[in-house]
Amino acid sequence: MSKVIIVLGSVAAGLFIVGLLSVAGILIARGNRKPGQPAIVPPAIAQNQPPPGMPDPGVPNVEQAELLPDFGGQFMPDRPIGEIVQPPGDAGSALPGSFGGNDGASEPAAESAVPPLADVDPSGRLWVVLSNLRAVPGGSPGGFRRPFRVDYQLAGGTADTTTNYVLHVTSSRGGGLITHYVDVPVELQASGAVEFVTPPTFGAGSDFQVAMAVSQGRDKWQELSGRLAVGGDATVAQTPPTIQEVAGAAAQGKLLAIANPEFSTGRSPFPTLAVDFVLQQAVEPTGYYFLVVESSGSQRVEFDVSQSVRRARVNDEGEFGGRLLGPGGQIRPPFTLYIEKRRTSIPSRIRREEPEIVSNRVNFAG
Repeated sequence: MSKVIIVLGSVAAGLFIVGLLSVAGILIARGNRKPGQPAIVPPAIAQNQPPPGMPDPGVPNVEQAELLPDFGGQFMPDRPIGEIVQPPGDAGSALPGSFGGNDGASEPAAESAVPPLADVDPSGRLWVVLSNLRAVPGGSPGGFRRPFRVDYQLAGGTADTTTNYVLHVTSSRGGGLITHYVDVPVELQASGAVEFVTPPTFGAGSDFQVAMAVSQGRDKWQELSGRLAVGGDATVAQTPPTIQEVAGAAAQGKLLAIANPEFSTGRSPFPTLAVDFVLQQAVEPTGYYFLVVESSGSQRVEFDVSQSVRRARVNDEGEFGGRLLGPGGQIRPPFTLYIEKRRTSIPSRIRREEPEIVSNRVNFAG
């Protein structure tokens, strides 16, 4: 019994000593606190709001901090929530709503829309004027994907919502032997602008042309404007005559009507030749077709155009021609063009036969 009493007494004495030490620690802490210092607050009640008597540090709460822009750890509590500011020491790049990266100049003013043309006959043939083909400011001048913009205005006719209008952009490579193109869909209005990016196949230059057109299938277009190059004058506003109108009575009843020949020597030692055509009748599955060029000096050059003729449908328009290579490179205007139909693809100078002329004749004086 005496041992139990001794043990209980020892435990009680220990608890009493621990209590005295706790009270002494609190008294010492209170005695060391300077006047004006905030009271010690247990962590359980330290939340977004400061305790009574503690000055507000001005730091937003967690919900506010998540709305501020991330500037790599830099914290700006004095900025209104949602305002985009330029980070210090980063003047070479602009954030939305700032003018950084523009050497202190203001942003370029928005371009005014090109106005519609006056006195447009809505009942006439659809025709479009293209103008001011230029690079978009801010684009890379040496890149292979460059942004451009061109203005357009309806000069006649009325656009509808069921036709596939496109801005047909073409670039020739390899001396004109290879042509790359891109079609930009257009919702044709009375006037407007079309913006596009040149594909890598165009290279880094600006030697391409644009024309408003109707897409008629694979590699088939009906152009609704003249062709425009970068920096060139506006295309003609006067609706040009159709191929049949230019060909005249000589093309009536013929399989093909041809008109508007173009001959160019360019920078190549071999000239190029082109002529517009329209298919007026259905094509027979047999036979071969040649574009014939005859000069006044009895020189003769033939282009096999059988594939183009056979692929065409009635009223389809297109272009025949190509580069005059070899002896044909010596041909110069004046000359005559027409389309022959033959039973074989053997050139006429090797196998003589009486061909059938299936187009009107076009005289080109140069």
